[in-house]
Amino acid sequence: MLSIGVRYLLRILPILLLPPISTAYLLSAIGLRERLYAPLYVFISFLSLPCGLVLIVQWSDYCDKRQARKLDAVLPPRVKDSTIGSRNTMHSMIDNFQNGYFGENLTEWARLYGPVFNLRIMFENRMFTTEPEHIKSILSTNFNGFEKGSHFRFQFGSLLGTGIFNVDDELWKFHRGISRPFFTKERISNLQGYARHSDRALARLTERLQSGYAIDFQDLASRYTLDWATDFLFGVNVGSLESILPYPAASRMNAPQSMLTPADAFVQSFSAAETAASMRTRFGPVWPLLELRRDKVKQHMSVVYDFVDPIVRAAVERNRNREPEQKASNEEELTFLDYLVQHTQDMTILRDATLNMLVAGRDTNSFLLSASIYGLAENPYVLSRLRTEILDAFGPTGTPTFQDLRALKYLRAVLNETMRMWPPVPINIRKSKEAALWAPVAPGQKPICVPARTKVSFSVLLMHRRKDLWGPDADKYDPDRFLDTDERYTKYLAPNPYIFLPFNGGPRMCLGSEVGYDQATFFLVKLLQAVSEIALAPDAQPPESVPTWKGREKVWFTSHINMYYKGGLWVRMKRADGMEG
Repeated sequence: MLSIGVRYLLRILPILLLPPISTAYLLSAIGLRERLYAPLYVFISFLSLPCGLVLIVQWSDYCDKRQARKLDAVLPPRVKDSTIGSRNTMHSMIDNFQNGYFGENLTEWARLYGPVFNLRIMFENRMFTTEPEHIKSILSTNFNGFEKGSHFRFQFGSLLGTGIFNVDDELWKFHRGISRPFFTKERISNLQGYARHSDRALARLTERLQSGYAIDFQDLASRYTLDWATDFLFGVNVGSLESILPYPAASRMNAPQSMLTPADAFVQSFSAAETAASMRTRFGPVWPLLELRRDKVKQHMSVVYDFVDPIVRAAVERNRNREPEQKASNEEELTFLDYLVQHTQDMTILRDATLNMLVAGRDTNSFLLSASIYGLAENPYVLSRLRTEILDAFGPTGTPTFQDLRALKYLRAVLNETMRMWPPVPINIRKSKEAALWAPVAPGQKPICVPARTKVSFSVLLMHRRKDLWGPDADKYDPDRFLDTDERYTKYLAPNPYIFLPFNGGPRMCLGSEVGYDQATFFLVKLLQAVSEIALAPDAQPPESVPTWKGREKVWFTSHINMYYKGGLWVRMKRADGMEG
């Protein structure tokens, strides 16, 4: 089977050959072929290729300007780059992803050009914005004017397939309709799953504390959320918490790769696939040419499918053995996957839907818990105040009810502030279906034109850190800003709720947002009943994951599809009974 890069090259080859062939034919038609030295004839013919590309780019720019004039609007300012194909811009995107503080280059461009600008890579326009009204338009008020688009499906098809995060229109509505019944209050208010899996996670945490070694909390959270997600969504607990937890590299106690469990292998391979898919976006439209030999995402997916396929086949078999009257009578007892199997037998759709729901149930919640621990480790006052709220409500051993979870106002503020500083999905991508208008960024200015069929990117991470939207202390971690008694809440957030979008907004808003809150709240309650102090363990952090910057986060946060900590989040904790780890 041809690689994704070769298929792309074959698709564009006729377009690339058209100018040279047309020029050669023209030279022959006017009688110049016989008069020209043969190599010169070939050279002139192929010279038409770059000339043709220049004309195409100029024509595209002219059409965009004409659309803007027709709408009495302006185009966003373009990031200045004199290199051919804006190679410097592309290299900046790649270098920031691999070596820099996440989004620092975008922040600098926003400082130079304003909150909306044209980030052009390899002759392709990409409108970038951190303006709340623009993001609201994309997600809500002009929802039908934007889509994920064929380019997104092409880039992420090897990873997400036909799942809910990678489709539009009827297939998206199908996935959304299937998923919605599994996030009703009746289903998510059952805390037994949280209790069962958090108890096991905290037992593993205690074992590590007693051993005297630091623990990679991101790894623990990943295992906890994976076990919970597979149990809740698919009726199968994959038992990743039963595996050997990683030790600091210096301890030389880590198990060899050959001893990885299927769950561990899945996590590693899927993370590698996510990174490879994310890198494609940094290269603009030419990324397939870098994958002529092989699909760099697909090479990791066989291990992922080995993990997911048995779960799908088990659900198909359960459905096959279920009597018709059982299918109609016990719908409330069905898992998400059982319910999906009743609506389609397409194995590709079943596998892709399963994988997409794992992304939603594991990746985002895992990072929310990890980032919360980082925020508490770096802000002991917040940790102390949060423990006081928890102990006042439940004592050292009490278990919260579903209603109790919603009553912990300071804990909710801590989670909100964590997601303001480090939203699980920091950047999102769409494509305009037709020309769209965005509100001007300042009074008296003309609206901004987004030409038809143009890629648009928006960053809630950068929006969450804008000082004009959140106040002069926007770069400070302070949960109080989310309490309605705080003047910053009244001044900034209350009149403009779209400045805070940790779970997206509009019709594509995350169905599991309240599940994310509840899961993190329950886990933190049980954790902080047992733990009184949390501190980073820089000696355990892998050297290659130690940040190169100063005065900012002390661990290296980055993103593929979702945010994560490079090298993990290594911490030590002091238990409430005085034992350290």
